[in-house]
Amino acid sequence: MRIEMGNPKPTEVTVITTDEGPGIEIPKAFATVAESNHPWLTLKIEPTAGGHENLKSLAEMSAEEREITVITAAGWEIDRALKGGAPVRLITAQSQRHVFCFATIDENIRTYQDLVGKKVTTWRGGGPLALTMEMLETWGIKDQVEVMMMDAHTLVVGAVREGQADACLISLDLIDEEWVLVGWARSLQNPYLITWDQAFADKVPGMMGYYRPTLLVPAGTIGSNQPEPVNTAAIADYFACYDDIDRAIPYEIAKLQAEYAAQIAEQTGFAKSTPFVQKHLVEEPFTKRVYHSAALKYFDEAGVTIPE
Repeated sequence: MRIEMGNPKPTEVTVITTDEGPGIEIPKAFATVAESNHPWLTLKIEPTAGGHENLKSLAEMSAEEREITVITAAGWEIDRALKGGAPVRLITAQSQRHVFCFATIDENIRTYQDLVGKKVTTWRGGGPLALTMEMLETWGIKDQVEVMMMDAHTLVVGAVREGQADACLISLDLIDEEWVLVGWARSLQNPYLITWDQAFADKVPGMMGYYRPTLLVPAGTIGSNQPEPVNTAAIADYFACYDDIDRAIPYEIAKLQAEYAAQIAEQTGFAKSTPFVQKHLVEEPFTKRVYHSAALKYFDEAGVTIPE
């Protein structure tokens, strides 16, 4: 069924999301706001283990299913899919999250130089692994650190907790204006976060275009073991679809985020700290060519500029 923009007919849209944090809470908030303000549009939330699974599901669907399906995925996951030739298109940035740095519970490790001769964990493939290797290479210690690649988030942290590794790549989220460890990382009690040196922090957005400019996690944010602020950078989660989605859907989701940000913020703590569409697009790492044309139609009408 095709829905004409400007004359919408009732439809149910499947939104395949991640299963924790902003990845699911913000789409749930969208669904609530849509029910109140765009009653013809019903968003049915279906959680999975992560953005890779979401992109895979989209690729394996029939054209009829893709016509009414939206997914959420992190910027690095979408970048990887685009480089692989997938016809995935962005709708709008959903939230700013996934702040990465190394963490340790070893009191003798406080800088990246202290990682020499140590074992660090990250997860296999994609942006996090690329970021890990770039950090070690930039710091000149790539050949002096053993990198252990894990197949699950919990294993990345678990190896450090159980003494099998000395440090791990860890992720934080911004919730109600406070940085917290993401759910899978919270089993690492009172970790010390290893800050990026400023030269690397400045280098990352240009090196990996889907990372946003440097963010500073304040001292004392993660327990009592953090006496100094931590340089890092963030990656955004996006609503995305394939080219052949019903054009009314990306248009309306972009419009919902831009026009009902305050109502979405009332639904979830994550959204209260999320820079919504105007801020996202000012710092947008993806260019106009990877956005769905119907989302761009709304942005043009709203006077929002995306880089060419």
